[in-house]
Amino acid sequence: MPEKTARALGRGCAQRVALGAVAATAALGLFGGALVLGTLVPLPSSAEPWRPVFEWALQVVAFLAIVAATFLASAAIAVRRTQGWDDAFAEVGIAGNAFFSGRAYHGSWGGRRVDAYVFRGITLDLYVEAPLHTRAAVANRNAVTAIARALFDPPRVPCDAPGFEGLEVHADDPAWAAHLLGDPVAVERIPRLVKDDLVHESRVLVLGPDAVALRMRYLRSADLTPAHVVAWIEGLAEVARRAEDIDPPADVVEETAFERRWRTERGRVWAPVGWFALVATAALTVLTLVIAARILLQSLG
Repeated sequence: MPEKTARALGRGCAQRVALGAVAATAALGLFGGALVLGTLVPLPSSAEPWRPVFEWALQVVAFLAIVAATFLASAAIAVRRTQGWDDAFAEVGIAGNAFFSGRAYHGSWGGRRVDAYVFRGITLDLYVEAPLHTRAAVANRNAVTAIARALFDPPRVPCDAPGFEGLEVHADDPAWAAHLLGDPVAVERIPRLVKDDLVHESRVLVLGPDAVALRMRYLRSADLTPAHVVAWIEGLAEVARRAEDIDPPADVVEETAFERRWRTERGRVWAPVGWFALVATAALTVLTLVIAARILLQSLG
């Protein structure tokens, strides 16, 4: 598992470095071209005192061209990427809508509410509603789970069932979790959900007070297919049914208001952050242009 995570991180870093190199080359080319053009283009002698203004105007045009090109390229990539995500969830009749840096999906499957969030990384958080009133998690045994264990020391539930090799189970109510792991269907379904059958991704199965969730990191767009989405939702729903059929936990845990909003209305939670980022970007752009204009006017005066 650590090797797969490292490969995923390395692949993502290589793509970002390559894209960054292309963008930097294009930006330097535009600015360099603006400087050369501003210096070499002949002007009438009467207009020569205005050459600094001409050079500054060309640099502003280059800057705006870079911003526009970046925006258009990002929009084109986002449209192509999100169309594939929408197609995957359309298979289960769930439509998507914009969510911060990704897409949010809300609907139902087999009488259960389904919520999903796909965003950059590619990261997928998939929730199937289930009133379990406790907390438990199943994850691959790796450095991340070791750190979490050292920090929070959640009770560990031993399980030597076939398919659980390399997995760790933690639960607030170990007796309840052990009861669930005694169900043959749950024991068969859980490893299929958690053990990564794809190339790079990392998964965690979380059983919460009001939902069963599958959290996946480092997915590829090509892996987010209708068949996989159906399999993941069906698997979560089956685990939810098995968990509901056993005796309830000894200590009842309720979902907090923030947890519910994070699961069902995450877009509203992130909305203030998105607006702040938009306003801050616009303000910095205007401030940069104002400072540049002031410097130019001072040089002319």
